[in-house]
Amino acid sequence: MAHILLAVTGSIASYKSADLVSSLIKQGHQVTVLMTQAATEFIQPLTLQVLSQNYVHLDVMKEPILIRLIILNLEKKQIYLSCPLQLLTLLQN
Repeated sequence: MAHILLAVTGSIASYKSADLVSSLIKQGHQVTVLMTQAATEFIQPLTLQVLSQNYVHLDVMKEPILIRLIILNLEKKQIYLSCPLQLLTLLQN
């Protein structure tokens, strides 16, 4: 199955990311979660950590260089999702 990198942004709809992570795990995918600081206002990182069975990354730029390289090295089998995706977030990327 695929390795999915899920970026959770700050919005009232952020709580839906827990349902998404749970569903992806049940389908056999591996999920790594990145959260913006604003997202933590709506859903706790621990919730997504338990559901994804992986550490939730809160500030990738402050983490050791090796971890950043592993996370950002998207292979062909990996998928990047942003949830929820707002127009402003899309335009900034």
